[in-house]
Amino acid sequence: MGKLRRTAMIVFVVAAVLGVGVLAALWFAWEPLFPFIAWLVSMDWFFVVEAILLGITAIGLLVVLIRALTAPGKNSQLELERGNGSIAITQNAIQSTVKHVVEAHHGLKTDSVRVEILGNHDPRMAIHAKIDPGRNAELGQLGAKLQDEIAATLEAFTGYPVDSVRITFAGDADVVTPAFTQQATQYTQDTHRQHKTQPVPAHVAQ
Repeated sequence: MGKLRRTAMIVFVVAAVLGVGVLAALWFAWEPLFPFIAWLVSMDWFFVVEAILLGITAIGLLVVLIRALTAPGKNSQLELERGNGSIAITQNAIQSTVKHVVEAHHGLKTDSVRVEILGNHDPRMAIHAKIDPGRNAELGQLGAKLQDEIAATLEAFTGYPVDSVRITFAGDADVVTPAFTQQATQYTQDTHRQHKTQPVPAHVAQ
């Protein structure tokens, strides 16, 4: 903990104790301290100082709340406990690795990557990548290839197994132009024609 953070924490605790303590003493009218508190209240500067103390307390509590809300969860990173410490790999590092694998393919763009850490003692990863295919076609084959590449890269990068890789292609279908549609239609017609003209096997004809 740095000196600035330590000083800020000390100031917050002291302000909270004094500010809230004085209000509590006034509220409950605690007899041993009441004469002293009554004297403080009679001072012109009391309410200014009290407002400052309560303001510092409020700011400190807000900082604590923000840190609690933004702190990484228990399963937000891969962590391996060792005798002399621990090794952790954050979700950001995993997401960045998936993004590099996807965007190494020409025309692909990663919209989002979600990483889920499964298990505590034997952790494994589940990946969901949302990808803009751009002008790429044959997305079924491309998706299967990306699944294999992402799983292999992450397992080599982290040393942990990949439980599943889910690929979602989303975005504008830039590849579907009139020329592409014409080629696809011609390919389909040729395929059907080949199936119709294939000779019937002898054992089927009998």
